[in-house]
Parts: sequence; structure tokens; C-alpha cells
Amino acid sequence: TDFEPLGVMFARRTKIKFIEVFGVEPKSFEEFWKQKKRTIFHRLQSNFLSGMYNAGNLFGEGVIVPSINKEKNFGKFRFVNLIVRKTGKKNSFGKGKIVIILGGSTFGIALGKILLKVLGKINEEFVLFGFENNKERVDNVELIPIKENAQEYVKNSSGVITLAGHSTISEALAFKKPILSFPIPNHIEQEYNGYVLKKNNFGMVKENGGGIKEEFLIRCINEFLEKRKAIERSIKKAKIKSNGAEQAAKIISDIL
Repeated sequence: TDFEPLGVMFARRTKIKFIEVFGVEPKSFEEFWKQKKRTIFHRLQSNFLSGMYNAGNLFGEGVIVPSINKEKNFGKFRFVNLIVRKTGKKNSFGKGKIVIILGGSTFGIALGKILLKVLGKINEEFVLFGFENNKERVDNVELIPIKENAQEYVKNSSGVITLAGHSTISEALAFKKPILSFPIPNHIEQEYNGYVLKKNNFGMVKENGGGIKEEFLIRCINEFLEKRKAIERSIKKAKIKSNGAEQAAKIISDIL
């Protein structure tokens, strides 16, 4: 299970072995937490996260954490490389374009609607997931439904614009793609993922709360386009591995 407490509760009540899989590294989370004063919303989420970690460490068989850092195992924590979906045969989906993946959150949808107003003013080609029903078309934007093979587009892209979800960021890093990230405000996991990106120079992170305006987005994207090659070099230099699924499978097999 991941952050879903029902999985842990069910396993404990039925006395079934369980393993947790989280995308938050405990040590770097502590560093992130100390960066600034936290709101009550942050504290509630942090307490929930700590409770889930403790449940896995005390009552579970282990806690698997996909990581870009070379963390050493401790307690029941087992660190693996990034876990990403496999890609198929070579294709040209989204080739050379900036891929935009925003998910279905209220913040992501609002951001997408503003992006549709400004992308036509930027000299670049884009692929935007999830807004295929938008009435107004933009010449340099390909609007497509959310697909299971979105990783194919990420692999062929020249960069990724996204929120700060663990899966999309992991796939972008695995394919050595520069990232422009807009974490969901007051979402502790997203803000933490943004912190990791910024700390390692793997992407540009813009935290502007609910006050994102058209002019601000144009500046952010143009800045990103100027810096993307430098960001890409930083990612390549890090030599990030993405065989975490195989590593996690072996850990689970050995435990169970």
C-alpha cells in the first residue's frame, strides 16, 4: 500500500503481511521541513505521513522508498531506484515538444485553463494532456486525452511542465528531461517533490499559490526554455537509474 491507511488497517485486522511503498525519503523530508515556517495544513499532513511510516516500520514487513539519492537502508526502510512505467517500441509521440501533464486536481485544471490562454504567445510546440474537449484550439498546442502511455510522450519530449506528482517527475528524470514544476499549494508531498527538484537542479520550481497569472506563466515558460539545456545536463550528470520496479519486486519476493 502507499498513503492509503485503509490498506494498512485491513492488513493489520486480518493479520496479513503488508509492505508500504512511499515516494518520500525520511531524511530529505526533515531537511525540507526545516526550510520555512509551516502551516497547520502542513503539520496535519506531516503527522499523517509520520503515522504511516511508523505503521510500516513497526507493524509491516518493510517500507520501500524509490529514491534519486543513494540512501542507506535503515530499520525496515529499503531504498530503491526510481520506479517508472516501461515504454514500447520506438515512436514519434510528442517528439521534440514540451509535454504538459497536470492531472485532474482543481489546481491542475485551473492552471491548464490559464496555460491555454498563453501558450499561443510562445514560440514552441506543446502537447497538453486532458483538455481535448476545449472548444478553442491553439495552433502550437496538441490537445489529447489522458492516456496510459503518457510516458511515451515524456520520453520523446524536449521538456516537461507538470505539477509535482511523484510518478510524472520520476518518468521525466528517468528519461533525462528538464522539468518546470508548479506544486499544488499546501500539498506537502508536492511541495517536498519540488524541493528535491530545486535542491538537485533537476528543474525549475514555481510556488505561487493560487495567484498564478498569465504574465507570470509566460515569464516562467520563457525562462524554462532558456534554462532547459542546463537543467538537462544536470540530470544527465546525476546518472539516475530507473530499475526500481525490479529491485522492489525482489525485496517483496524475499520478504513474502
